[in-house]
Amino acid sequence: MSASPSPLRRASLRQAASVVATLWVVAAAWPAHAQQRSAPLPAGVQRIADVPYGPDPAQRLDVYVPAGTTAGASAPRAPVIFMVHGGGWRIGDKAMGRVVQEKVNRWVPKGFILISANYRMLPAAPVSAQARDVQAALVAAQQRASTWGGDSGRFILMGH
Repeated sequence: MSASPSPLRRASLRQAASVVATLWVVAAAWPAHAQQRSAPLPAGVQRIADVPYGPDPAQRLDVYVPAGTTAGASAPRAPVIFMVHGGGWRIGDKAMGRVVQEKVNRWVPKGFILISANYRMLPAAPVSAQARDVQAALVAAQQRASTWGGDSGRFILMGH
């Protein structure tokens, strides 16, 4: 038979549970507009915002291309980095400040195209629907890659 926790231990457990519950509520209620603050683009980068890949407003892509990228038939095709933001399937956004900014700053000036995808969130969309969203976003990005000067056969998948 185990002894019950001391009053001090019970108080610590209650405080820890309270902190976890508070963080959970804040994360679940975090407004979408607070997640969408994006940093200014570096020189030489163009953003094509909110490209739809499905009917839901959350099913959108942002595409970052080197300025002056040509999509002509004879133009060389750029490799594409396809990124899915983090947030535990509940929060986050395709334009998340430093997360996207660091990738854009690092890779787009080197000739890569970066695509950042949104998807429907929990609890409105179960994880299985989110997986289908990411799949649909990837398929749409590969189908449209040449319109942005990208190579549909050279995709790098990235998650955060």
